Amino acid sequence: AYRRMEFYEIKENKKQYLDLLLLADEQENMIDKYLERGSMFIIDKYDVKAVCIVTDEGCGIIEIKNIAVRPEYQRHGYGRAMINYIARRYSENYSIMQVGTGDSPLTVPFYIKCGFTESHRIKNFFRDNYDRPIIERGATLCDMVYFRKIIGWIYDKKIIPYEKLSKKEKRRLNNLKCNDWSGIDPVTCIADTERKDIRGNLNILIIIRIFLY
Repeated sequence: AYRRMEFYEIKENKKQYLDLLLLADEQENMIDKYLERGSMFIIDKYDVKAVCIVTDEGCGIIEIKNIAVRPEYQRHGYGRAMINYIARRYSENYSIMQVGTGDSPLTVPFYIKCGFTESHRIKNFFRDNYDRPIIERGATLCDMVYFRKIIGWIYDKKIIPYEKLSKKEKRRLNNLKCNDWSGIDPVTCIADTERKDIRGNLNILIIIRIFLY
């Protein structure tokens, strides 16, 4: 059945959604590190289905720091809808959306289905930053796994939203991210590729400079 979803940005009293945020990040002091500097979005104001916090990481990268769906609404498309909404909202000004998660069967397949590919890992992140072991489906999380998705294409110093690219350009871009992010340098990576200009029919070298931390 069709479900109408309304998205709202929350600018004040973000802690009122702490119970929902804790579903995705179990330690409150870790949430406090990004809660105020990030932008918060919810689905449905009076019966909140999902919440998401997004931060600007610089160099055209936004990061989903927290995304959670209430248990009774999970597996109904709210998480994917939130990601699609964030991608559309930021695609005019950002080129890459990334998210960090544990190497868990609960989250990794979800992000892959949403079009993300693995870019890099931070070793022992959960062991070094959390007071107690984080366990999902009997497995203790250790490394932070980062996934990335291209939401905009850098062209002539402007960002073209991914949705406005041709099917051919999307295929080439998808191949680029799969091939070049698998062995990415955790400090700096320069990925060079060619994009064929639709109007001028010219081959233009596009240099995307990606800074990671």
